[in-house]
Amino acid sequence: MATPAEVRTETMQRNVRLLAEQSAAVTRASFPLKLWPDDLEDPPTSGWFQVIDGELHYLPLPESRAEMARSFLRAQALYPHTVETPSLAQLRNLPKIVALARNLSTERAEQEVAGALQEMLTCEPPFYPADEPLLCPLLDWYTLLKGSAF
Repeated sequence: MATPAEVRTETMQRNVRLLAEQSAAVTRASFPLKLWPDDLEDPPTSGWFQVIDGELHYLPLPESRAEMARSFLRAQALYPHTVETPSLAQLRNLPKIVALARNLSTERAEQEVAGALQEMLTCEPPFYPADEPLLCPLLDWYTLLKGSAF
């Protein structure tokens, strides 16, 4: 099991990657995204961009592609006249994009919910060390979550 310091470090690294992705999104707004898994027989060269079907595509991190694929499909479904037209490569790989979005793991969301619940269940003031959580077993969480009956 990971120590609290390792969990904080992993969370910080994940946040730094997300900020880097958002920063890159601003500078590459005119480039389509590669939102399908890499071909094992023809992996992309290292870098942020790849020419696919004669068009330059931005390469998000492979672990970010499923979430970005889901956002891409949602935007295409909800705002088809305001979002960029999909590239030829995106249209050709649409079944792979849909499959990747469908297989998006809920592990990260589950971890965030577990972390939020842990923070909610902890009664420690912020000045206590994080290694010594003080839980409040006497609180009736079911009543608090349902709301007051009065």
